[in-house]
Amino acid sequence: MLTTLLLSACALANEPAATEEAPAPTATAPTEEAAGSHRDVTVADLAARLDAGTATFVLDVRTAGEFAGGHVPGAVNIPVGDLPSRMNELEAHKGSEIWTICAVGGRSAAAAGQLAAAGYTAVNVDGGTNGWVEAGHAVEK
Repeated sequence: MLTTLLLSACALANEPAATEEAPAPTATAPTEEAAGSHRDVTVADLAARLDAGTATFVLDVRTAGEFAGGHVPGAVNIPVGDLPSRMNELEAHKGSEIWTICAVGGRSAAAAGQLAAAGYTAVNVDGGTNGWVEAGHAVEK
């Protein structure tokens, strides 16, 4: 019985008090400055920027056929699969933001990650060209 009481007392002594808070996690979320990171924006953010006349370089990373079917006005097309071998075409935009867009946001997020890893400031347009059209914005063909 004495052994049981001692074991119980030891167990209670090692448990945190009910009012004691658990320690905060030490891991931190990735920052925008982390290599390969980019920020995500909405179609509305892109529209507002273009409507304001703010210089914005839009890189459409869909296939040439998708791009020809309609794209954000002024966008430049480099398919995501061609991006590694054509990165040098973007050198003039190294000091400014490159806003990547695809159909819905997956390929453009991958492209934005590649650009950020190569030292560019990349912004991914979540919702893509499909979201752009659904929101009633015009496209160029």
